Amino acid sequence: LFLQEEGAKSGSTGKQSKSRPQKPKRTMRRKAKKRKRRRWKRRQRRSSNPGKNKRQQIRIVRKRKKENGKGKKRKKWRRGDEKRRRVRQKNRKRAARNRRKKERKTKGVRKKKRKKENLETKQKVRRKTKRKVSAWKWIFAKLP
Repeated sequence: LFLQEEGAKSGSTGKQSKSRPQKPKRTMRRKAKKRKRRRWKRRQRRSSNPGKNKRQQIRIVRKRKKENGKGKKRKKWRRGDEKRRRVRQKNRKRAARNRRKKERKTKGVRKKKRKKENLETKQKVRRKTKRKVSAWKWIFAKLP
């Protein structure tokens, strides 16, 4: 803010100065993350609770991160089958997404084919529902 005011006096607009170019978003985010981590470490070191404080806690956390591959939080419900199931589900989703993306990218024949298929499935569904309705009508007509 102060810089902008200074600039306004000298007749320039509040643009970013050439000597100090704006950092890209990713870098900024990374730096923010670093700051946050540093702040947390500092707080841990200064904390007065002896069980949770100082470097010992940081060491514990580091060890846990190493065990779990990065800083994933350990969640009890993600054990065994549940975890595998989730992973499989995610993979399936990703595969489907990639397939769709590929189809979108390749225009022309494949696109037309997909359109045709969609139309066919719609018609099929319509036919099915019609049939169901007519069957019910027939049943009701039979009733005294």
